[in-house]
Amino acid sequence: VCGGPASLPAIDRALELCAAARRPVLLAGHGIIASGTARGLVALAERLDAPVASTLLGLGGFPASHPLALGMMGMHGSVAANRAIQSADLVVALGMRFDDRVTGRRDAFAPRAHKIHVDIDPGELGRSIAVDVAIAGDLADVLGEMARRAPRGRRESWRIAIAGWRRESERRDIVAG
Repeated sequence: VCGGPASLPAIDRALELCAAARRPVLLAGHGIIASGTARGLVALAERLDAPVASTLLGLGGFPASHPLALGMMGMHGSVAANRAIQSADLVVALGMRFDDRVTGRRDAFAPRAHKIHVDIDPGELGRSIAVDVAIAGDLADVLGEMARRAPRGRRESWRIAIAGWRRESERRDIVAG
């Protein structure tokens, strides 16, 4: 349980990885909605200056109009979200499962990224994707602690790369009408 002595070293390690990351991506799952922690996710994303991709069940857990929103990831997701994940050096999965619709080939998912996984169900942690830091706990507690203590980031070159992938995707979109 987050807040207990066992979780604090894991949160400390997660924050160290956040501080070192140049290309972080936050992944928002259904747990964000179920735990009512959308504001905590926004606070963490803004503090880290990290873009946010969502699972299908996590859509609505981060405002789609927010400049850091990547949209849905995975098999049916956006090009920008998937390219950002594959290019990331840190992936922070929040309240989600790494199913095959999200990861594709598991052995090729975010190959150069450290991975942090936060979930209320300890059985999900590291089950499908090996992670560097596993935190079992309530997202409200974990996000609150991380957002409060996370280092402030400024990742302009990362945002520029993502903006390029968005433009590339928009050029290929088919517009009906």
